[in-house]
Amino acid sequence: MPRRSEPDPRAAAIGRRIRAFREARGLRLEQVAFESGLTSKGHLSDLEHGRVNPTVATLRAVAEQLGVWVVDLVNVEVEAPRARLIERSRGVPEGVLARWLAEAESVSPPSVETAGGAPVIVQGARPPRGAVPVVDLEAAGGLFGPGRTVAPIGWVKVDARSRALPGAFVAQVRGDSMAPRVPNGAFVLFRRPGPGNRRGRVFLVEVCGPDARERANPALQFVERVTVRGQARVVLRALNPAHPPRVLDPARTELRMLAECVRVLGG
Repeated sequence: MPRRSEPDPRAAAIGRRIRAFREARGLRLEQVAFESGLTSKGHLSDLEHGRVNPTVATLRAVAEQLGVWVVDLVNVEVEAPRARLIERSRGVPEGVLARWLAEAESVSPPSVETAGGAPVIVQGARPPRGAVPVVDLEAAGGLFGPGRTVAPIGWVKVDARSRALPGAFVAQVRGDSMAPRVPNGAFVLFRRPGPGNRRGRVFLVEVCGPDARERANPALQFVERVTVRGQARVVLRALNPAHPPRVLDPARTELRMLAECVRVLGG
């Protein structure tokens, strides 16, 4: 990125937010620059002073090291109602955010055909126009596994954006691990797991035991990578506090991320 002779006002506003988050966390310029893969601490200094226009990739890398979202860095028009809501939401507990999200989705225009609050499942061997498959949740692992096939139990018509998602399918969730965000019995639109920061995203995971014969039914979880006593571990967390987190040893346990939850359709 070329260095500007005069700071760009919007880039400078973003830079001030980067610096504020960094200083609030007690992080040094060189530490954030190294961990986020920037070329030098001078580059990060230029970002913080608005002397370069940041790319989306740079903002994503810096945000991940600061423990925030990209939207937190670019949300500089804080007087607008939507921006004020984003700013206020940063300090709100995750459970409250999930409830707000569920309430917001409940008043959004439906993107699927519904009857009695549940999606209309169309039967047939061939998919109707504009539909994605409905599969049994326990069979969902076969959708992306090599040499494995899953016969759909029906089809649900969705909007064009939803059916364009990689590996899009619908399944009915059994269990309350992600309640209230994903209620027990809800029909959920899934996609193939996508790249990027996993923070706050819900995945359908399958866990296999040390001898590959202990296989747990697929479940919805937050997936985090942590270091415990110098050893890499994977933590599965539920939104429902009744389900305690699970710490997995990658050397002894196989974790398959089958799909990513996109949104609840009804149920």
